[in-house]
Amino acid sequence: MQRFCGATTLKFPRELPLRPTRAEESGYSTVAREEGHLMNWIHLSIKHRLGALVLLSLCALVLSAAVGWLSLRDAVSGTSRLANQHLPAVAMIGQLRAGVGNLRRYEKDAIIHTGNPKQIESYMPRWSQALDSSRGP
Repeated sequence: MQRFCGATTLKFPRELPLRPTRAEESGYSTVAREEGHLMNWIHLSIKHRLGALVLLSLCALVLSAAVGWLSLRDAVSGTSRLANQHLPAVAMIGQLRAGVGNLRRYEKDAIIHTGNPKQIESYMPRWSQALDSSRGP
């Protein structure tokens, strides 16, 4: 330090120390970075970062395709089970309902035409046929 006109001036060295690099701050040497031993995202090049992200995207795509395939397989097995087991039962219930509806209609017509025995006799074979069809195989 020198005193100059009552003021103090500071003398700086000719070269100031440079700010340390990221590798020096983190304790990693630049040699390790160049050799590829550093697995830190900060120190990877853009090319390697993009490559890793593409690889990660492909893994996610394969995983979602596998989950979709398994879900589709389960849906197909559920649909085949529905077609083989439940739909025939539903068809039989529909036939039973139609047969019982016919029985009720013929009974209603017979009650309405109570005074006309010829028409009642014409409904009896239809009623018997509806009864047989509603009983099923």
